[in-house]
Amino acid sequence: MAVMGYENLSLIVAETGWPSSGIDCEVDETLLYSEMFLKGLLAHLRSGGGTKMVVVEERKKIGGGF
Repeated sequence: MAVMGYENLSLIVAETGWPSSGIDCEVDETLLYSEMFLKGLLAHLRSGGGTKMVVVEERKKIGGGF
């Protein structure tokens, strides 16, 4: 968002996703993985930290683009 000029905008995530529809490609839909995901998410939210900003050149290396 900083690239677009919104470096002082607060962002609140209101929903996250976890596989739950039981289709074949969602092989890791278990209570253990769900618990690990939720504990990790809560720890991240409680830390007050964000996600590291990725410079445009780094995104190009992994196939992303702007």
